[in-house]
Amino acid sequence: MQKTRLNIDPERLNRNENMIQLYKMHRGKLILFSLLALLTLYVIIFTELPSLQENDRNFARYKTMSWLLAPHTFFGSIALVLGPFQFSSQLRIKNLALHRNLGKLYIIIILLSVPFAFLINIYYPIPGANNTFAFENITQASVWGTTALMAWVAAAKKTDRASQNVGGTRLRSYSGLCLIKDI
Repeated sequence: MQKTRLNIDPERLNRNENMIQLYKMHRGKLILFSLLALLTLYVIIFTELPSLQENDRNFARYKTMSWLLAPHTFFGSIALVLGPFQFSSQLRIKNLALHRNLGKLYIIIILLSVPFAFLINIYYPIPGANNTFAFENITQASVWGTTALMAWVAAAKKTDRASQNVGGTRLRSYSGLCLIKDI
């Protein structure tokens, strides 16, 4: 193995340069998902947690629909955490089996969460809100479930064209999840 004048292994130097290039390529994803994580924490801390206090005007409503809200929140939270991993090209390259298993789990979790969103909006509409708000929420849940199914079908086909399209359906599915609205 030949070393440079500074006693540095050229092969190791190439690996480091490749890592730097890889980091620069994926910096946009890192920034985007960091921003999404911060926005999610902001909504949880300043909107959702205060509404769970007994003196909040929404507490009684949440309590009556908790049997629907708890599983919807549980499944939606898991999907929110799993979603970004489906965008990791490094995970897909280094551990395809894990990528596929996380993708399957992500889609199953979405399909478990969507019916609860429908039921919440049909049986527990927001007092004083018009029907278009419930319709918007039901549409959002429908788009979320539909794009998840589209990704599943495209991944199941395992063709080059389908796998290229999967990224678009993942993006639509995850962005549908990230449209956070108050219930």
